[in-house]
Amino acid sequence: MVEKHLVVDGKRFNYSGMFDINEFFKEVDDWTDNNKFERETKKKLEHVSAENKKMEYVFELWKNAADYAKVIVRLKVLFEDVVDFDLKRGDHKRNMQKGRVLVIIDGFLETDLENRWQQKPAYVFIRTLYDKLVWKFWLGKYDGVVASSCSDFYNKLFAYFKKYKY
Repeated sequence: MVEKHLVVDGKRFNYSGMFDINEFFKEVDDWTDNNKFERETKKKLEHVSAENKKMEYVFELWKNAADYAKVIVRLKVLFEDVVDFDLKRGDHKRNMQKGRVLVIIDGFLETDLENRWQQKPAYVFIRTLYDKLVWKFWLGKYDGVVASSCSDFYNKLFAYFKKYKY
């Protein structure tokens, strides 16, 4: 049976201003490829009205830390009051967006100790007590990997939006 352990809960930031949504997705893809994560789009919603758009995306990024442990980073992005416009600089014309953005990052550690001797109820109980009271060997072994991945991803996305502030 798979156990999910929440390591990073709701690391978030807000942004309001102009951005390029295609570049945003390119930044997500670049970080995913550079850190050897795999990506799955869990949710993609778009609500278009006469004056603006609302969009919601949920991505789940994962990689195996060991044969029994998987690092999962969940990205939830909410775009509100998005308006498309053309930015002109000299002879160049670029399609941009303007609106509010909320980015939420969660980090999980998923472990699967099935069919191992450690999965028997008595051993699970003893292992959990030992991990919580004495030494974090099983439960906290890969927490640092999850936390550093989430922090690095947060910094990458924050820097992306920060470059549009003047």
